Amino acid sequence: MRKNNRKTDDRKMATNLDNLFEIFYTIKTAEGRAPGTLKQYCENYQYFAVFLDKRGIPRNITDITRNTIRDYIRYMQTEVIKYEGHRFKTAAQQTAGLSPSSINTRLKTLRVFFRCLVSEGLLDTNPTHGVTNVPEPQEKITILTPEEMKRLTFRIKGDSQTSATMYWVCPNC
Repeated sequence: MRKNNRKTDDRKMATNLDNLFEIFYTIKTAEGRAPGTLKQYCENYQYFAVFLDKRGIPRNITDITRNTIRDYIRYMQTEVIKYEGHRFKTAAQQTAGLSPSSINTRLKTLRVFFRCLVSEGLLDTNPTHGVTNVPEPQEKITILTPEEMKRLTFRIKGDSQTSATMYWVCPNC
């Protein structure tokens, strides 16, 4: 019975999104997530927090809905400036709208965050449930023809045909 009372007390206290993120971060740290992953969680949460502040949405879990998440996607697609403030990017490169890959990475953090809160019993429903990723265009890969491979291997001096072919087929081998 005490356990159930504690769970209810935790839920009452944990409505502030920043506090919930601290709980999430502690959980993921205890699970042994890599420092780079933890850093990415913090950065992506901060991007979401900035969005909430700009929209005037309170950082309260009860104010975060599936529509909030979809509005966040639109915001990233149309309002966020890519490379903003980057010292090596020109003004022409700093355009509105993040790449689909960047958007999906930020969404992934939110999914992990809210899924963790649900599994910990701190949240009943996951506001990211049912929100799909932004489609990412597939890059076309150009593959050398057998004739091009032969010409390439014959042009490499001081190396055998076999090792040259292996290098070009698998540069990391």
